[in-house]
Amino acid sequence: MMSNTAFIICIIVPTYNRAQKLKRCIESVIGQGYDNYELIIIDDGSLDNTLEIVSDYIKVNEKII
Repeated sequence: MMSNTAFIICIIVPTYNRAQKLKRCIESVIGQGYDNYELIIIDDGSLDNTLEIVSDYIKVNEKII
């Protein structure tokens, strides 16, 4: 029988040169009502400002890796 313990949801987002779309994706995850999550972003060597955008979110949200 399962207890009422909250589950951790892991969201994995692969990306490549999609900085603006990625920003929208991150904001969507953060805006959800469920707060027990971990967001893992995997960048495949983007040449745009993906790293900069992700770094800004990592600084303020420990749930983003």
